[in-house]
Amino acid sequence: MTKLELKMPPLLQVLIAAGIMQVIDHTLAFGQIQMPFHIMTSGLIAAAGLLCISLSLLTFKKYKTTVDPLHLEKNNTLITQGIFKKTRNPIYLAFVLFLLAYFYFLGQVLNIAVILGFIIYMTRFQIIPEERFLLKRYGQEYIDYMSLTKRWI
Repeated sequence: MTKLELKMPPLLQVLIAAGIMQVIDHTLAFGQIQMPFHIMTSGLIAAAGLLCISLSLLTFKKYKTTVDPLHLEKNNTLITQGIFKKTRNPIYLAFVLFLLAYFYFLGQVLNIAVILGFIIYMTRFQIIPEERFLLKRYGQEYIDYMSLTKRWI
């Protein structure tokens, strides 16, 4: 299973998950639910995701380190400030928020399974390998950070 680690760009994973959600929504005649204020709510959730990504990218730029999740060796700084005080993976959290917004917009209850699958896949094949790398590179400093900040939220 390690062959799948750090192989697929996370943004591509989000697009695949959203595509699966779209297919489920258009092909299944059951599972549709009416959610109050679904457009406004999905917009607010997506805005929260956009805020997470924006704050993350600004922080990466401030510390002059890479956002490239496939080439971890380019990482030169352990970021523990800003939004990274709240979550160790704010960009991946934003991706989940985007999928949640899309779920709310579509109203297809079965798409929750796609979001859960995305979280499981990201954790196993992207986040855990990143954590192994960061532990090796930063040692006790990263252990301390892990003890203070949750993986997701």
